[in-house]
Amino acid sequence: MRSIWLLACATSLAAVLAPVQAGATPVDLNIGSPGGTLTFGIGDSALFRITGGFDRWHGTAHVDEDHPERSTVDVTVDAASVSMADRQEAATVRGPDFFNASAFPALAFHSDHMIRTSETSWQVDGEMTLRGITRPMTFEVTVRDRNTGAAPGARYARLEAHGTLQRSQFGMDRYIDLLGDPVKITIDSDAWR
Repeated sequence: MRSIWLLACATSLAAVLAPVQAGATPVDLNIGSPGGTLTFGIGDSALFRITGGFDRWHGTAHVDEDHPERSTVDVTVDAASVSMADRQEAATVRGPDFFNASAFPALAFHSDHMIRTSETSWQVDGEMTLRGITRPMTFEVTVRDRNTGAAPGARYARLEAHGTLQRSQFGMDRYIDLLGDPVKITIDSDAWR
């Protein structure tokens, strides 16, 4: 019994005196199609809400756990890759009243500040560029199924991000009385090295 007690004391003392391990190594990750989805819902009306997604998009994330202020996220979306159940509706959303994909072929988000809000979540503040107009935007990001030992090219984690913009701030004011102003964006994607 005494030897077990001495072993427990020695183990506890060793843990206290052991040098602090070096911090987590920053990691560079990729997200995008086909390993993930980027969907949107236009408007706040339950009756007339328009939903869809984008088939072609990609992003990168540089994540520094010890220095979140050094972390960055960039996402680029092919505006013409709008995918919806109704083809005519998709053409309208690609057109000049909404994304205007022929004049502005890409949507882009670039982070300028990231805050870790819990063990598995981040607040990502940045700027969204849509139709040639840039405005502030925030995403709430949840990270799950992390595998920090993932090899290059392998899945490192799964992430989900949610953000909302007001389409009128980007010159998309057609049908606001009918649909409403908010556009909710959801990203659900594997993140790989």
